[in-house]
Amino acid sequence: MNPYKIKFFKEAETEFKSLDNNLFLKISKVLAKLSANPLAYSEPLGQKMGINLTGLRKVYVDNKRVRVVFMILDNRLIILVISINKRDRGKVYHLTNARIDAYESLFEKLKNSAIDFDDIFKT
Repeated sequence: MNPYKIKFFKEAETEFKSLDNNLFLKISKVLAKLSANPLAYSEPLGQKMGINLTGLRKVYVDNKRVRVVFMILDNRLIILVISINKRDRGKVYHLTNARIDAYESLFEKLKNSAIDFDDIFKT
């Protein structure tokens, strides 16, 4: 099986790069596992705190203190990281919801496998 490529929303990439070194390494290891088999190392999201996150997945890091929320694009073999943040009061879920709302048209484009992924993110 071909490994999935890991791609980030720009905000998620900023979150990832701003982590302290210890947490950065932990999340890097988790992302490597996800790229090999995303379903085996993550859980599906649904309704969380009144927010509909159906279709997205989460993985815990650092004894469940931090969550990585992502979308699997099977038709492209890509894992798209939407947010990385603390569990604190569902902060990661609220950030994810805000990003989904802000990028609603992007999510529609991602569903169309005829459009090149890199072209989608040139905007």
